[in-house]
Formats: sequence, C-alpha cells, structure tokens
Amino acid sequence: MTERVKAIDLPRLRLALPAEIFQLPRCRSFAKALFLISLIGGAVAWGSMSESLTLRLILGICAGPFLFALASLGHEAGHQTASRWRFLNDLTGVVSMSLLGIPARGWKAKHDLHHRFGGVEGFDTDSGPVLTDYFSHASLARWLIRTFRRHEFLFWWAVPFSLWVTSWTYAVMNLRTRGVRYRRRTRWTLVDLAVSAAFFLAIGLYAYFFGWQNVLLLVAVPLAISGLVAAVCFVPNHRGMPPLTIEQARSPARYSHVHSRTVLYPWFIPANYFMNHVPWQIEHHIFPTVAGHHLRDLSPHLRDFARREGIPLTYENVFKVMPSMLRGEWLWGRGDGKLYTFDEAETILRLRPSTGS
Repeated sequence: MTERVKAIDLPRLRLALPAEIFQLPRCRSFAKALFLISLIGGAVAWGSMSESLTLRLILGICAGPFLFALASLGHEAGHQTASRWRFLNDLTGVVSMSLLGIPARGWKAKHDLHHRFGGVEGFDTDSGPVLTDYFSHASLARWLIRTFRRHEFLFWWAVPFSLWVTSWTYAVMNLRTRGVRYRRRTRWTLVDLAVSAAFFLAIGLYAYFFGWQNVLLLVAVPLAISGLVAAVCFVPNHRGMPPLTIEQARSPARYSHVHSRTVLYPWFIPANYFMNHVPWQIEHHIFPTVAGHHLRDLSPHLRDFARREGIPLTYENVFKVMPSMLRGEWLWGRGDGKLYTFDEAETILRLRPSTGS
C-alpha cells in the first residue's frame, strides 16, 4: 500500500509557502528557557523551605510539564531553529537540555539520524522492532519482547533516564570525531558535558544539604512526570505508522509523511506551549528547519498542497490515538512497507516449516 503513495515534491512545496514561515526567532526560545528555569527553580526553592510533604509533592508534580517544556527547547536548538543567531541557538541548547543532565549536542547527534533516515529500518534511531529481527530470537526472548512492548507505557516515566544514557553516549562519540570542521562542535560538546555533569553534582549537593526526601519529591517526581509528558508527545508521532519500502528509503525526506503522524490537541490543552509544537510532526519532518511556533501556520499550506497532489496525510486527535499507543503491538516488515502484529508474526513463524519459507 505504501509503495503507491506519492512522494512530496519539496522544491514545489517550498515555493508555495510564505517566506515568513521560514523566519527564525531572535530571543524568543532563549527567553522562554529562562522563564521556565525561574519557574522550576522557584518551585524547588519553595518546596525546599516547606515542611509539608503534601505541598512538596504537589510542587513536584506541577513542575513536571514545565521541566519537559524546558527540555523540548533543546529540540529547537538541535534543529538550529531556536534563534537566528548561532551562538544564542547553541546557548539555548545548553540552558535547556544540558542543564538537565542531557548533553544537547549528544542528543542532537542521535536525533539527526532519525531525521536523515526517518522510517528506514536499521538507520532510523527511533524505529520500531523489525519482523526479521524478532524471528531471530528464541521463544522465551520473543515472549519477553512482546511483553515489554505491550506494557512499555509502564516505563514511560523513565524517559529522562534513558535520554541521559543515549545522549552521553553520543556526546562522547562526538568528541572522538577529529578535524578542523568539527572544532566548533567539539567545543560546544565539552560545554554540554560540563554543564550536564554539574547537574548531577548539584543533585548530590542538594541531597547532602536538604535530604533525599526532597530529592525524591522535588527532583525525581518532576523528572518522572516530564517523562510521561515526553512519551505522550513523542510516542504517537511514528508508532503504528508503516516503515518505508526499499524504494522509498532511497529518498526518506520526500516520504516523511508515510511514517509520521500529526497529533491534534483541543484548545483547552496547552500542548503547543508545553511540547513546543512538536505534535505537528508531519510538518516538522518535511521542513525540520521551520521554527516550532510556525508549524501551525505551515500546516494549512501543506494540507492544501497534499490535497491537490493526492497525497494522504495522517492527522489524529490525541484522545483517539493515545489509547492505541498504550499497547505496543507493531513490528516493521523488512523493506516491504508493512506493519505486522505480534500475533501475525507468530503465525508466520509457525507456518514457516510447512511452507518451506
């Protein structure tokens, strides 16, 4: 089915868009980062001075969405869309992601692969499990894979902790890349690592002076809540969407609408503020150099273009799509552009000896 989907003619689409959509902000993202830091810092200070367990728990829970909103500004910085000034753009990454222990340049290195090879099995760093890889495991391992994927939502709170591991790994990989053209990236990576290390040192000092109960309520709880918000933001973007076929994978950017979904939120949920417009995922993948606050403006132009060209786009309400996201049921077919359920995979595996395949 996905083989018949038309590619998006990116140059023609670009000419159909108003020039102001591609204008980058000056200080907007950096100012937002400073505002969020002051809110979160104020909540931690207030909670640290309070003896009320209930108040500290409430402050910790309320700080969670703001914590994710801060980290999501690092997504803007990673795409060089946080500011038209390069230095301020990079600094925004430092005071958003790196300030939370997530080296911004390390996260960017991983995320760039996702955009460059979106939907391509074996290259997309956010890809789902693959059918043939699933077949390579013994029955017990397959059961463990099925069980974890089907109950993965129980671990969504741990997203920040997984980001620490992957971002630090890619940041160290950045430092191993030599050459004049990488000197600037190396300098900023070192800054990211220093600030990220200071975050963990600060937690240790905070625990020493204020106790581990405060660390749990005013640091761990906000991080866990931010992980849940991050999962609600990012999981629906691609889960349940088909991978690219072998033919489509030769030009992933032109087929980014195949494996991406834009999630729509009602007016009473301030998703664009807390998620920094990331739910506009089709628009973001087609033009990742458009600043987040312009993605809503880009959307009607993209939809009109797709309608004229006969190109299907997937837009779904968050309340409709999220229930299906709670159960990770899909496996990517290798190069065929199809999705398989675990039950279908097990059926194929049982029939293999009798069909000789």
